Amino acid sequence: MNLRFLTSFFLRHLPLLLFIGSVFFSRAQTSLNSANIDPEILNKFVQKELNKYREKAKVEKVQTDFALSFAADDHSAYMLRKEKLTHKQRLKEKKTPKNRVDFYGAQFDIVGENVQLNNLNLHSTVDDKKQPLINTYEKLAEELVNAWKDSPPHYANMINPNFKTTYTSVSIGENGEVYACQLFGGAKYKDKYAEFRDTVQFKPYRASRCWRCRVRPPRGMVSVLEDSTIVFTYTPPRMLFGLIPKPGFSISRMRFFNPWRDGLAADIVVKSQYPCDTNSYFNGLSNVRGVLLEPVYKKDYMGIPLNQTRIVLGKVPGFIDEEFEVNLVVIQNKRPCMNIMFNVLPSEFDAEIPLDFAFEPSNAVFKEYKIDTISKRLYFDKNKLTPIDSSHTRIIELIDQERKTLQKIEITGFASIEGSTQNNTLLYKNRADYLLQELVAIRIDSSLVKVTATENFKDFRSDIIGTKYENLGLLSDSTLKEKLSNKELSTELEFLLENHRYVSIELVTRNDLERMYDAEKVNTKLKQSIQRRNTNQIVELQRVQYRLLLEGNMTIEEIESVDIPYEKRNLKLLHNLALMKFKAETMTRHSLKKFRSNLSDLLILKENDRDLNTSMAIIDYYLYNLGYYENKKVAFYDSIRKWKGIDKVQQARILLNIATAYDWSYWNETGSRKESKYYFNKVKRYIRYAKLDVDKTFEIASYYSFFWKYKYALNLTKRKIDETMNPNDLIFFLKLIHLTGVNLPRNRYLKYFKKIRRYSGDEFCTFFNNPALNFQIFDDEEIKEIYCKECSNR
Repeated sequence: MNLRFLTSFFLRHLPLLLFIGSVFFSRAQTSLNSANIDPEILNKFVQKELNKYREKAKVEKVQTDFALSFAADDHSAYMLRKEKLTHKQRLKEKKTPKNRVDFYGAQFDIVGENVQLNNLNLHSTVDDKKQPLINTYEKLAEELVNAWKDSPPHYANMINPNFKTTYTSVSIGENGEVYACQLFGGAKYKDKYAEFRDTVQFKPYRASRCWRCRVRPPRGMVSVLEDSTIVFTYTPPRMLFGLIPKPGFSISRMRFFNPWRDGLAADIVVKSQYPCDTNSYFNGLSNVRGVLLEPVYKKDYMGIPLNQTRIVLGKVPGFIDEEFEVNLVVIQNKRPCMNIMFNVLPSEFDAEIPLDFAFEPSNAVFKEYKIDTISKRLYFDKNKLTPIDSSHTRIIELIDQERKTLQKIEITGFASIEGSTQNNTLLYKNRADYLLQELVAIRIDSSLVKVTATENFKDFRSDIIGTKYENLGLLSDSTLKEKLSNKELSTELEFLLENHRYVSIELVTRNDLERMYDAEKVNTKLKQSIQRRNTNQIVELQRVQYRLLLEGNMTIEEIESVDIPYEKRNLKLLHNLALMKFKAETMTRHSLKKFRSNLSDLLILKENDRDLNTSMAIIDYYLYNLGYYENKKVAFYDSIRKWKGIDKVQQARILLNIATAYDWSYWNETGSRKESKYYFNKVKRYIRYAKLDVDKTFEIASYYSFFWKYKYALNLTKRKIDETMNPNDLIFFLKLIHLTGVNLPRNRYLKYFKKIRRYSGDEFCTFFNNPALNFQIFDDEEIKEIYCKECSNR
């Protein structure tokens, strides 16, 4: 009876019991607050869901590792901020999942990442079948893992047996949108330097305690001396042309405030941290990449004079027996707050500004040609088409040898005069054609060949003189042929006629010859040209004189022996003569001033002559470089800039040379970053006028990169990068992009890197160390792959 009662009771109240049960179990789940997600609870349930699928796939379960939390939190927040689902970030040190994990100090041999955009559906209910409200950690974990499970690439990460640890971070927006980042880590690194990296203990990185590093990083350069001592040379701002340090609390040396907690440390990155057969690895500390030396705190270098701040950071340890680079770690509040990679961007520029910019020496060579005629004969038997002997082979070989000098080939076929004219015409034509076919066979240009044929009356009349048949020479051609139709007579004359059956070959050749001018010959021609007033020819002959002068084959006295009338139409010739007189002397302050005086006298002939004014401006530039500039009221830069009527190319080059030399000097003296004190912005407009070649374009770009104008430097090199085959230009270009954070389409960036490999040949593998191309560029996995493909076995 009790059993029937219970059965009846449950059947009647089943709906109510199911409702109560659902409420109970729903309350048993862990509710979440979207404004304050507990990462530990979330990861507990994500790990549980994730390991269900790993168990089914028969792979080892993963454990939650909070070492991955910083990188995961960073990226989920980044995606929410950008409102974009992505695996990449803008900053190169956080570009890839591996970069981000390394950045925060976690070290794994491989790293994987799943990302997802989901929604809590805050405006739905739990019962909504299409978009149910997600209000518990269990539901959120289930939603995330199931969504990744349904995507093959994400599922592959979930069940990858090489992953040992995981961590999932979510960032939730105002409308319930969920940006999730799930990181996976493989085995943790243990390499030969691990024990040395664990000797220095620091507090963990915290942005709020490291703000001064980001706002005011130290300026200077790290160098390694011959005895392996590592030195950081600080560049302090100075004033009064570098005589004294610039005062001010905000610009105090290194900008560190606490002598006991703030300082610097050398970070030695070794090349073996970039193995080709696995991922790259770094130190487990945030902002430290390699083997960190003991820090040097501010108290240790406070006594160093302000005008020369050289801080010894220690020595390269003896156990490091491979290629290395030294980075600088900035310590604040005993935390590694910043890692500075010192990349050598070579900076130099000096455009050539020759005084003979408009008058270059010419080759002291003039050309002549010689016409030669070569005649040969091929003899034939009576009524035969082929020559008597093989001499035609030697003739063909001769023609082949002379093919480059051939101007004309005349082939004349001759037949003896006995027999009918019709038969003879066909015979001598066929004999000429025989030789023509031989020429065609060796590919002689047919346009050079002229073929004629005739009966040989000329030779017959010549040869019978002095013989008993001499009277036949008085007969006309037609009568003579009629006489020779007599077979008895023609047989008697065969001793003559056999020499009249041949083909004549006449080769006309031209040989171009180069002759050298000497002083006498060039002066003779120059005098003739002056008499004819042929200015263009006079200038060319002056160029020859200039060449002979520079080579020591002509004296200035011999040049001056040719009189050039002092007339306006001869201004260029007189200008050239003055230049040659100057070049005959050693360049000194005195010779420059004398040359300038000679040119000033020529201004009477034409005051606004461009070449004349340009030469005077170049002389002034030379004097300026020698320390002689007497105008105290106007800066030399401005005097050149305002000089009208001079060649724009030379003016632009002078201004660029002045600006670069001054700016580097001023930087070394003062260390000032105040742009108004420099010329680099003022001379931008002159670069296009300077007509710089590829090498000089890269040099001027290095000048702008030195003064932090990376984007402008990049734009300059973009114009020429496809023209260069110099690996060093390409290396500089890649440094400019990779090491300064300037954007470039990925395919183009890789293309230029591959060009280095193509143009540098066997040197390619040697480029990856300071001061060439820092091997830390292998942070970029695709660049590392290109390198490893070429160099892994070397």
